[in-house]
Amino acid sequence: MSNLIILKQNPEMLRDFQEKKTNTDYGEKRIEYWQKSFGQVKRAFVQTFPEIVETYGNDLNQLQHLRDFFAHARYSLKSEIIFYQPSKSRRDLQEKVEILTKHPFDEDQTFMKVKMNGEKYHEIFQELMKFENEIFPKVAEQLDIDLNRLK
Repeated sequence: MSNLIILKQNPEMLRDFQEKKTNTDYGEKRIEYWQKSFGQVKRAFVQTFPEIVETYGNDLNQLQHLRDFFAHARYSLKSEIIFYQPSKSRRDLQEKVEILTKHPFDEDQTFMKVKMNGEKYHEIFQELMKFENEIFPKVAEQLDIDLNRLK
């Protein structure tokens, strides 16, 4: 995401990238973005590509929730069960449970419990591949760049 933001916000870097020239400032910008939180990068992406967000806003929110889930979940290699409890609020837990599980929130829940089996793994993988196969290629087409150069 950050590479696409940098190229869109810096026409001279975009031009160099399109012409396969090296731009030393591009590396410095990438380092700046590596130091940002995912939330900051997502907000920059939303501001930079509002037309993409109109179509894929829910997918971006899902990506944020998946990232938070894997970064803050409690899990053990001995068990398929992963426990997750967002620290913000009960409303935050409700939103994340409904988005990640696609099931209504149960008022008695204080945390989310996910059984990480093959089916759940495949579901998450498909969601992530939407960015690889659909969303980022649309942005790359907009910028007239070869997305493979960023991989």
